[in-house]
Amino acid sequence: MAHAKKNQKRRLSYLSYQHKEAFASDRATLSLKQQEVDIFSNADRPYAPLPRRLAYPINLKSCESLRINIIKLYKVKVLEKSLNHDGI
Repeated sequence: MAHAKKNQKRRLSYLSYQHKEAFASDRATLSLKQQEVDIFSNADRPYAPLPRRLAYPINLKSCESLRINIIKLYKVKVLEKSLNHDGI
């Protein structure tokens, strides 16, 4: 979104609002309602460098909760493993 023009950002915001029923609410389970979404970026390589800082620690309870939610999202096919991750 950093490289998007103002009118593109406005249009995306408008479309997101118009189709807000397609997105899950802020409930514990994060998902879309039966839609597959492809979002492409027109940004060319080289991409901006990743921040040079250590990841912050997460407590074990939060980590387990996150792991469980990710497994649920895989099971309902909201998430899928990336075959082309380019080392990310």
